Amino acid sequence: MDKARSDRSSDADRRQDRRARVQHGATIDFVDQPVVIDCVVADLSQGGARLETEHAEHVPKSFDVIVNDSNEVYPAKRIWHGDGEVGVTFLTPEKD
Repeated sequence: MDKARSDRSSDADRRQDRRARVQHGATIDFVDQPVVIDCVVADLSQGGARLETEHAEHVPKSFDVIVNDSNEVYPAKRIWHGDGEVGVTFLTPEKD
């Protein structure tokens, strides 16, 4: 397990936005490589999300999350990963 993942309870205290439980099919697009991984957006807030995927250990530091139903694209940065999950923050011009 990734150390950052084991400290997840403290992450909740640092979140600026409350996360809602959702179940949206999505893909993780590696952007600079022709690689896409299926995932599920399990928790979502304005600033980030928790993704569920069988390939959490292969998710790069930066990537796009593409929500299947809406085709919305969210540039994201991996904050933690482990146990089939990836925690991300959405990148905005201020966070790049």
